[in-house]
Amino acid sequence: MFYLDFLLKAIDPADEVTRSFVSEMVPALMEHYSIISAKGGDHARDDLDERTKRIFEEKDDQSMLSHQLNGIFPTMRLLTILETENLVAVLYSSNERRVYILSYLMHDVNKILNIRDLETQTREAIEQAKTVIAGQLELCNADAFFPDWRAYLEDIAYLVVNTQEQWGTHLNTYGWHLRLPERRILDLRRLCTYSDCIAYLVPAPSAILAEADTRKLNTILAELSDDELVFTYHQLREVRGLLTNVVNDGLVSLYTDGGKRDGIWPYLFFSDGVVYIKRKKLQLAVTN
Repeated sequence: MFYLDFLLKAIDPADEVTRSFVSEMVPALMEHYSIISAKGGDHARDDLDERTKRIFEEKDDQSMLSHQLNGIFPTMRLLTILETENLVAVLYSSNERRVYILSYLMHDVNKILNIRDLETQTREAIEQAKTVIAGQLELCNADAFFPDWRAYLEDIAYLVVNTQEQWGTHLNTYGWHLRLPERRILDLRRLCTYSDCIAYLVPAPSAILAEADTRKLNTILAELSDDELVFTYHQLREVRGLLTNVVNDGLVSLYTDGGKRDGIWPYLFFSDGVVYIKRKKLQLAVTN
């Protein structure tokens, strides 16, 4: 399949977890989630304030599949940068990466199934939530990607309900029977929240710094990198077909010195520009 071949060619050959995810799960995700709205449901409910309704309506919709992939790929790329640059005290294990991926895939399971938010305030509710999540993971071929995922199902359920930071969260770990250490679970939660934000809140390169909504992304990047990494970008005023591609490629080469400059990485690509991650101490400027 062309789409899978394209994705695999874009992934670092050393990133076995992401490559396995694409090979084993993406075909099933394409089958089941391509026509489901990532927004989900009707946000005209009476219990939502006007600001929440306005923000929901202003954001462009995308398929659930796009929302899932647009969150996972940038986050896995960020993990590679963090670990290559020795910016994490403890490397993320293969199991932890797989738990993160499965958790983020299911963070909108209520929208996938068109149900209310999962309840997890009691043991009975947690077990019911785990059953709902397990049903979708089985449907999406999780067994081939991570044969031991059921042993981490409660960790996954915890991350699913806590990816969001405003509605339906259950952060207190009392009453949860988690397998991973609590500190590690909280790190994975930040990855899930980062994924959710980056999949929705960056419609153009300049938004990475200019939009109030992306402050959370900048905060999480600082937290994950021990305040060493920041976002920057270039953006063109107009899109002019092939010329724009040439200029974009030229600017990427200029900023990265043809890929030889340390401390800066092209990260998100748009028709009119690129978002980069760079070390805070690296100073760059393009002069006329």
